[in-house]
Amino acid sequence: MSAGDGSAEARRAAQVAIDAGLEHHRDGELAEALDCYAEAIGHDASHADAHNLQGLALLACDELEGAQAAVERAVALQPGIAHYRVSLGKVLLRQGDSGAAGEAFSAALELDPALVEAHNDLGNARLAAGDRDGAIASYSAALEQDPEYPLAALNLASTLQEEGRHAEAEQRYRDLLRDHPGHVEARSRLALLVGGDGRYEEALELCVRCRLQQPDDPVLAQRMLYFAALAGRWEHHRAALRGLAKELREELAEVLDGHSLQQAAAECRRSAGG
Repeated sequence: MSAGDGSAEARRAAQVAIDAGLEHHRDGELAEALDCYAEAIGHDASHADAHNLQGLALLACDELEGAQAAVERAVALQPGIAHYRVSLGKVLLRQGDSGAAGEAFSAALELDPALVEAHNDLGNARLAAGDRDGAIASYSAALEQDPEYPLAALNLASTLQEEGRHAEAEQRYRDLLRDHPGHVEARSRLALLVGGDGRYEEALELCVRCRLQQPDDPVLAQRMLYFAALAGRWEHHRAALRGLAKELREELAEVLDGHSLQQAAAECRRSAGG
């Protein structure tokens, strides 16, 4: 058996290497994964999956030129596979070429109109290009295919929030949390939305629930303290200051000063040597 000869034996050997690479990839061991994908390509240079996975691993390593070359090889080998077009779009979007990325995602959808990931990623490309209406349409299309797809649900809610469509955004966040009650990011963004509308007690409650899931997240602690001060509940939550780095305490103090909450702001600056 010669290297890359495309025989059944070579493809079997390549698949063994790919399977090992996927385990490393899932565990975040990208160097080991890349070694396995290279081994697979050595066994069978026509194995499109190996090239695609190699490209995605290189993308995760921010090696964008290599990632693009690898994924383009996968597309050339199997132009009818929609997922490879999605991979190419992800690389192009990371490179800042939202137009070309959008074309790649659209090509994927021509091959597979039900591909939820492609709809969501097309939304990301449109948003990066400044087309919020188009992004909202793409995220909505993703949810039409899979109403419980969390990435599209979060992206849609966030984009609606940025557009000032708060009632729609809030409902989307709540729908997402109904289907995925452990989604901390959705709950945290919902807290900002309702807090921005002056519903400080509700925002504080949402932040407290977030911290139950991620007690060591300093940004969540800062956010909780902010709404605690606005809701008149500073004394109940002030202990969380101990977990904040100096720069986060100073940032919080400035914001609290802006709301004429000088006592809480002063305590931020005094705490832990701040």
